Amino acid sequence: MTRRAFVAGMMFGAALGMAPGAAADPYEVPARWVESDGLLSPVGVDFTFTHVEHVPGLGVVAYGDRLMLRVDADDKPHVTLGLTGRRFSKDELVCTSVVPFAGEARLMSLGRVLSDAKSFRREAELERVDLIEEKRAPFSFPPPSEIESKWWSIGLFAGSDGSVLAHAARPPPIAQPMLETPPSPALEQRVYELRGAGWRELANLDPSAFTVGDACLAGASLFAVGTRIERDANGMVTLRHGGAAELRDGAWTVAELSMPLFTASFDLDKVACGGARDFVVAMGSSAATSGSANRRALYGPSVLYAFDSEKWTEIVNHPGTPTVEQPDYPPITAIAVAPDRSLWVAYEKPDDPLRSLFRYAGGVWQAFPLPPVPIVSHYVIRGIAFDDKGHGWAISNLEGAADHPESRGILLHFDGDDWVYQPWTWSPLKQRWFGWFGKLS
Repeated sequence: MTRRAFVAGMMFGAALGMAPGAAADPYEVPARWVESDGLLSPVGVDFTFTHVEHVPGLGVVAYGDRLMLRVDADDKPHVTLGLTGRRFSKDELVCTSVVPFAGEARLMSLGRVLSDAKSFRREAELERVDLIEEKRAPFSFPPPSEIESKWWSIGLFAGSDGSVLAHAARPPPIAQPMLETPPSPALEQRVYELRGAGWRELANLDPSAFTVGDACLAGASLFAVGTRIERDANGMVTLRHGGAAELRDGAWTVAELSMPLFTASFDLDKVACGGARDFVVAMGSSAATSGSANRRALYGPSVLYAFDSEKWTEIVNHPGTPTVEQPDYPPITAIAVAPDRSLWVAYEKPDDPLRSLFRYAGGVWQAFPLPPVPIVSHYVIRGIAFDDKGHGWAISNLEGAADHPESRGILLHFDGDDWVYQPWTWSPLKQRWFGWFGKLS
């Protein structure tokens, strides 16, 4: 490592509230909204947004690989620093979900990626984090049934009534390269409910018949989407296709989904919940057909399904549906359900500088142009979330290249009429270690 790279690493570590080469305890400080000055903010901070969600009791949370931005019920921003260890090392932890706990404490699910010459795997763990006293401690969670194995992921879900659910999954390690690895069901997946400081196991889906890819909480129901696996009398797999299931009143119900309009092979990757179970939306991808192979080598058109409290129905004419006039099909990158039961969808259009977010309500699609962002000519929405008041937030990233190794999170805000670029920063006087290294913003 060159001296310049070493000093830069120390400065980034300091900017994120860490002593050089060491992990700090997480702490939250007030952030603030700022006016755009032609630069991406916060200035001088190398980070990437990973996903965004509304967490009852906390507000809208935008997760990043180096920090976490939270917008509370009064639309005030807060930034959590000191979350991770050294970047690109085995002690680097990334927060994947968070829920409120007792007092000002939070329960966080953190994950790391481990690899060797033949495969890689993720490991997840829970921590109780007190952001006021700046303390973190492991939080007990039931282990997988196999001795010395680890959960691949632990997803935490906060209910509006204060309840907390967790979905844990353990698939087999992924061989490298991934494209040569056939899809495999999870080895184990379980659902738990937090009771005080302990966990109570709830009903589980058999991973050999339904492998969960994503889940969300709507009212008292946990909705899961993923891959449904059908087998013959000898246990041989005869069909894999997208599946949706609901955990309600202590039992799972697996839905019967109609096949998509354009293909008989599809999967569901993402689910978005509203405040109640009367409007839940899932997205996925279909298999490439002979007519689409020149445009997408692996995937056909994106698919959308909506649940109305009784059945799942495909939304067939969405803006990404191919037509004779427009045979190409931009893939869906993000979905969200607003409190007014409207659906929001983002697409990836690499050759279209006039991208839009789309709202679906009353059977009608409406386009909302994406705003210009400083120093960025093209960007793709990677996540959308709405709070209880209907205020919307969306995330994207400026990705670095070999000659400019920098990543930067991009934040948008929906003010009720338009999506606008929302710059933000925080005071260096509020963060630890800052005074040793220089100005942040």
